Formats: sequence, structure tokens, C-alpha cells
Amino acid sequence: MRALLASKSLSRLLIPAVIVSMCVLIAMPTVALFFGSLWSSNPGEPGHLTLDNYVATFSEARSLGLLLNSVVFALGSAFLATSIATVIAFITSRTDTPLARIFTYIPFFALVIPTLAESLAWVYLLTPRTGLINLFFTQFLGFPSPPFNIYSLGGMIWVMGLALVPLAFVGVRSAMVSLDPSLEEAARISGRGVRAVLFRVTLPLVGPAMLSLFLLSFIIAFGSFEIPAIIGIPGNIDVYMSVITISALYDNPPNYGLATAQSVIMFVITLFFVYLYRRATRRAERFAVITGRGYSPRIMKLGKWRYLGLAILLLYLFVGVILPYFTLIIASLQTYWHPLTLFDNLSLTNYLDLTSYSQLPSSAVNSIIVSSISAFIAVLAAVFIVYYSQKSRVKGRGILEVFAMLPVAFPGLVLGVGLLWTFISLPIGIYGTIWAFVLAYVIKYVAHGVRFTSEPLLQIHHDLEDASRVSGASTLYTIRRVTLVLLRPALLGGWAYIAMITFREIGAAILLLTPGNEVISATLFRVWSSGHIEQAIAAIILLTFALWAAIIIVSLVSRRRFMFKVTP
Repeated sequence: MRALLASKSLSRLLIPAVIVSMCVLIAMPTVALFFGSLWSSNPGEPGHLTLDNYVATFSEARSLGLLLNSVVFALGSAFLATSIATVIAFITSRTDTPLARIFTYIPFFALVIPTLAESLAWVYLLTPRTGLINLFFTQFLGFPSPPFNIYSLGGMIWVMGLALVPLAFVGVRSAMVSLDPSLEEAARISGRGVRAVLFRVTLPLVGPAMLSLFLLSFIIAFGSFEIPAIIGIPGNIDVYMSVITISALYDNPPNYGLATAQSVIMFVITLFFVYLYRRATRRAERFAVITGRGYSPRIMKLGKWRYLGLAILLLYLFVGVILPYFTLIIASLQTYWHPLTLFDNLSLTNYLDLTSYSQLPSSAVNSIIVSSISAFIAVLAAVFIVYYSQKSRVKGRGILEVFAMLPVAFPGLVLGVGLLWTFISLPIGIYGTIWAFVLAYVIKYVAHGVRFTSEPLLQIHHDLEDASRVSGASTLYTIRRVTLVLLRPALLGGWAYIAMITFREIGAAILLLTPGNEVISATLFRVWSSGHIEQAIAAIILLTFALWAAIIIVSLVSRRRFMFKVTP
């Protein structure tokens, strides 16, 4: 009896403690960001409150141009990603296109490539005079001038849009797979063809999911760090993230006050689109014909058009996966980049030179530790937040899930600026340790954990939890032995996704980097920015194949364990 009472007391204390802790963690960089934008000096230095940083920001003649470029960049990237993802999702999930099931996994090959590496690949392909694709058009097809220029707003949109396709694909395909086929059947019975069913029934029904993913892609593109740094700054394409990068990283000395004021403006704009995203996701969840149970998608027979579907899938495979991978591998084998003599200049020198970077092994180990712990804490905290907001009877509990989504409004570098002010102001020494990265990643990606657990938790009938409580179990015991067990697939998926994207996160890490406290993404960015581009690519190639090996091994082990458990 005492053990039961102790367990219930622990439940009453632990769950609110976790939720309050997450709210404090989310609030800290927000408050620090606004405070830093009003401070006259850099973090940790004496100063006074002032509006000079905002005056300097708004007095720039290019302020309106920055906003316009940022919005066009994010809108174009989101539109491109959502459009490609929708086409691929429809072909792979709803048609009889050959090899459709195999191509379901193709977008995830692009997900493993870090955005830094993908940006560099397209720089090698689309640089006006030395890009491989431009040389093909000018040298072999006789074009008078290079048709493409990566150092343009269109080039930035192209690279960012392709990088966002895997994220958009997961959401759109999920909506298409769970669509009620009876509505499409009714349209076919009434004499409508495939095209009419697609545009009159299927796409309107998945429209809310497409809109929410479009807005999420917009938010991510708006706060992207790598592409503005690698393509925008060299091409003089100014967006808000590129000017924040210059103020915080490239100015000598760094102007953190100006960077913070610029970050606040970007945070407020992003927060507005997070509000729109929340409204869109609520609409998608209320769309009654989209459900996860009781339906199996009906395959549409395309006839001769199914080979067009296969051609589209092969085109995406070539452009989105094969071309970047091939370019990166070739670039990593060059002692110097000369596109007309690529295969005459192959060498393993860049791979051998990696031994001179003593911080690479330790930073890779740090990244594995940080990503694993961050993903675990983010997913576990998300479970408590979602469980409390959906299952408890506390008034105003729904605001918890909204508050947990607030970090989506933090672009990585903006979060880094806020946390830099926070950690330097705290009396405890978090800055300069790997725990600074853990806190940054947990704050930034707990919202992703919420999205992974929210809908699956809604599908768990309350009778199962009520039966546990009636038998005398505490809330914590019920969560551990009932809820977490039933959520295991969603939790594993959320953990793997968050671990993967934190492993490659640069924006939130670059300002928290100190000697002896490196993570691999920021270390590789430093190697690239110091001019050793091919060596950075060689390291990225090794890490990418190591990630794929780990994914394959984990998948095989998980499958064997599952088969062992179910085999009589």
C-alpha cells in the first residue's frame, strides 16, 4: 500500500515537474533574446538598456529587401518541396506504377545527406563557369552562356526545396495512405476518369495536410542557416539569416547586439507563420475523411500512363539522390577542382589528410552522444506534454501543446544567439560543455517530438488507461506500462528522426562551439569555412556512409528481434 501511495505521489510530482522544466527551458532563450536585443554590449559585458540595435537594424536601406528576399526564398522552397513530395507520394501510394513500393524509400536517401553537403554538391554542379551541368550545356550542347547560376535566389530555392522533399513526402504520403477510398470509388462509379478523381477528390481531401506541410517547410526554409551561408553570402543574396550570420560570425569583433535585434525580428515573423501552421494542423486533424484506421488505399490503374509515373520517379532519383551523391564522391577524390579533368585527378589525399584534424573523431563521438541523449529527452518530454494536454482535466491544458510548438519559431542560429545570452548569464557553467548542445537540441526539437506523438496518442482508447487506473496503478506506471508500449513505433520513429537531424544541425550549434567541445556538424562547417572544402566533403562522405551502415544494422537487428519474438 505504501509503495502504491509513493508511486502515485511520484506521478503527481514528476509529470508537472517535467512539464514546468520544459516550459522554463523554452522560455529562457526567448526572454534572453529580447533582453540581448536591448543591451548595448556583447553577452557577459557591462552595458545598459538601449534601442540602438533596433535603430541600426531598421535604418538600413536594405531592410525591406531582406524581408522580401527571405519570404520569396521560403515560399519558393516550400512550394517546390510540397509539389515534388505530393507527386511522388501519389505515384508511390495510390497507383500501379512499376517499382512504386521500392521508390517509397528513395526520398530518405536524400534525408541522410547534410544540407551543408547538398549545398556544396549543387555549387559544384551549377556554378556558372565551372559547374558540371553548365559545362555540359556550353561545351557539349553549344550554349553561348551558362544557363544556370547557383548563386542566385532561384539557386537557393532549388537546393532548399530539394532538401525539404523528404519531410514533406512523409506527411503527404501518410495522408494519402489513410484516405477513405469509398469517396474515390463513388467518383469512379459516376464515370469520372483518373484525372478528374485526382483533382476533384484526392487532392482536395489531402489539401489540409498539404497546407500544414507547406507552412512547416516555409518555417524551416525561412530559418535555414547553411544555404544562405554557403550560397547566399558568396552570391550577395541577402536574406535575414545571412545578415545574422555575418553579424554573429564574420564581423570582427562579432556584433551580437545587432545579430540579436535581427534575430528578434526574424523570430516574430516566424512566430506568425507558426500560428498559421497550428491552425492548418488543427484543420487537418479535424478533416473527418482522413483517418488512420479501417481503410486501405485503393490502387489506381494508370494504364499506359504508369510508365510516365516510373519516369518521374526515376527523374527524382537521378536529380535528388544520384547526382548529389555522385558529385560529392567525385569532389572528395580531387586534390583540386578542375571540372574538365575530373577523372584524371582522382586521389585519396583528402581522406588521408583527415588524420591531421585531431578534433574530428572526438567531435563525431560528441555528436553521437549529444544526438542520442537529445532525441531521447525530447521524445520523452513530448510524451508527458501531449499526455497531460490530451488526457488530464486541468483547465487550459491545451495551451501546453501550443507552447511546446513555440521552438519551431526558433531558426537554429537565432536559438543559438538566445542560448548564448542565456548560458553566459547563468551562474552554472553549462556553456563550454556538451550539455549546452543537449539543451539547445531538446528546446529546438521537442516540437517535432510533439508532432510524432500527438496523433498516435489520440488513437489509444481511454479504456486501456482506465483499466490500469482501476487496478490501482499510478499515472506514471500507466504511462510506462501501457502508453509507452503502445506508442513504441511512433517513439522509435521520432527518436530516429530527431537524432538524425540533430546530428547534422549546424545553426543551433555554431555559436555554442568552444575548443574541446566540438560537435561534428559545426566542426565540418569550420573546416569548410577555412577553405578546405574537398576535405570537408571527404569527411561528410565517410559520415554519411557510416550513418547508412548504422541505419541498416539497426533495421536488421530490429527485424530479427521482432521475428524471434513472434515465432512460436
